Amino acid sequence: MSKPLLISVLLLLLHPRAHLPTSHAAAGVGDQREPLARTFVPGTFSMQRNLTKLMLNYNRLKTVLPGMFASLKQLDTLQMKGNIISHLPPLVFGNMSNLRVLDLSLNKLEVVTGQTFSGLDRLEILKLNHNLMRNLSLDLFSDMATLKELHLEGNKISQLSENCFMNLTNLEVLNLRGNLLKMFSGHVFGSSSKLRELNLKGNHLSEIGHLGNLSSLTKLYLSYNRLQTLPEGLMDTFSNDHVLQLHSNPWKCDCGLWYLHDWVLRNGQNVEMLERTLCESPGFLNRRTLDSVDKEQLVCRVAKEHSVDVRNCLLQVIGDAVMIKCKVETCLPLTVKVQLQDESGNVKEHVVRNEGTNSTNVA
Repeated sequence: MSKPLLISVLLLLLHPRAHLPTSHAAAGVGDQREPLARTFVPGTFSMQRNLTKLMLNYNRLKTVLPGMFASLKQLDTLQMKGNIISHLPPLVFGNMSNLRVLDLSLNKLEVVTGQTFSGLDRLEILKLNHNLMRNLSLDLFSDMATLKELHLEGNKISQLSENCFMNLTNLEVLNLRGNLLKMFSGHVFGSSSKLRELNLKGNHLSEIGHLGNLSSLTKLYLSYNRLQTLPEGLMDTFSNDHVLQLHSNPWKCDCGLWYLHDWVLRNGQNVEMLERTLCESPGFLNRRTLDSVDKEQLVCRVAKEHSVDVRNCLLQVIGDAVMIKCKVETCLPLTVKVQLQDESGNVKEHVVRNEGTNSTNVA
């Protein structure tokens, strides 16, 4: 009696006239007929116990039944992207303790929990790109300490709970590109993190908090958001060898951008597409690249209630010097612009900034 054929890689792309023999399946990649594999019954892979790689991509798998992968204890990689799976039963991957790569991208998943991925003790790469997920349950990553890459691109995630990634102590890559996040901060991570790459590109971010515990971060993608400024000190813990994307944000180039402006001037070589990192406001700086703006131009308008009453200002001319003295109740950070026009009509502007002190009299 002949022994069953043992194979290590199985690629299934089933078509109307295709049949699955007990030993292997052929994939008619050039055939354009619509695949018909909607589900597999438990035991389908019972003869493939030594299988290490299983690819079920771009079929029309709709249902994954409990026990479907029970015999695949040696599996290293499982790909099921490009199907129409909307639900995964609890413990469906429970026997797959050797699985390192799981790709469920391009499906219809809305809810996954910690039980969904229970038993994946050695998982290193999890891809859930382009599903319909809106929230991440608090227990989702409770049993994934070995995970190194988490890809959640193109979902509908609008907020992240505090410490939701705290158990991912070995995570190196986090891809949240193309979601609906309005704010992000380092509070989603634990006290220590090995994260090297954080992709927040193409969200709705108008606010980003400090990332102080991400001392290993070398790549940060913030482009295509709604950011107008960044908090002071945000990039201070970055390594020398880092990459940053800032373009396609409506940067408000006023005094609130001093920190970022100074940082870009020092580290411009590490900012990708710096030529597309543009001021949107104020109007006189619109479409100017951030690195082309002088710091003296980054000024803030003083609120009316804090403005200086020029009636309390005294103009004195001493020789070739002009002195302006103003008496104010509190010492506020102010910017004074002096424009000098020569006989030819050329205007030269001088800017003096007062950073503000605790004194109550200013001259």
